[in-house]
Amino acid sequence: MSQYQDDNELEDWGPSKTQLKRDAEVLQKLGAEIVSLSHSELERIPLDEELAEAVELGRKLKPKKDESFRRHLQFIGRLMRSRDIEQIEEALSIIKMRHSTVNARLHRLEQWRERLITEGDSALNELMSQFHELDRQKLRQLIRSANKERELNKPPVAYREMYQYLRGEIEDLSADQVRRHQIGSALHTFERAGHRSGQGLRGSGFCQTRDGFDEDMAAGHQSGDQRFTKIVLSDQG
Repeated sequence: MSQYQDDNELEDWGPSKTQLKRDAEVLQKLGAEIVSLSHSELERIPLDEELAEAVELGRKLKPKKDESFRRHLQFIGRLMRSRDIEQIEEALSIIKMRHSTVNARLHRLEQWRERLITEGDSALNELMSQFHELDRQKLRQLIRSANKERELNKPPVAYREMYQYLRGEIEDLSADQVRRHQIGSALHTFERAGHRSGQGLRGSGFCQTRDGFDEDMAAGHQSGDQRFTKIVLSDQG
């Protein structure tokens, strides 16, 4: 076989120009996604110093969205060719998943708001059955005001206030339920560890702490565990 044929065979095994272009576009798109992240989200992305500086410059150029920004994204893409991007993609995937979860939760809140306005007490009773701590009177007042705004074609002040109230209160309640669940799980784990080690917890003072915690939980709503499984809103909304 001739040297010319050997060279041709080696070239056949290499990536084509089309494939190289596709790979470059993928890295450029990945760079654009990273540049679009907030500062808090960027802290979760494993970037070395050079790449982090390039991303920060890209954030400054982004508002222009001109040729200089496009060229800089290409530069970020070239930098990532020599990096192991698997961890970067994994971290970015987690952030996207969180975005999807938040968007779904906010959409359910919007659905609840619309149901409260159009269905009135029937929807309010259903919502209160899941979140007992909500202020029924406040919500009724907001529902009346929102309906009046629609009838008179006024700015949606109450409409927006209802959304902010639901978002703030329900997220606070859900976070409290998570904390209670985590504390209860930690106490249970510690208690089991004590039994396995042959040390009885009765009389040690821990049991009194545990009993006091359980009483505090009982003083809340007994349906807390059920509401924990619906940590934000029912899909029926």
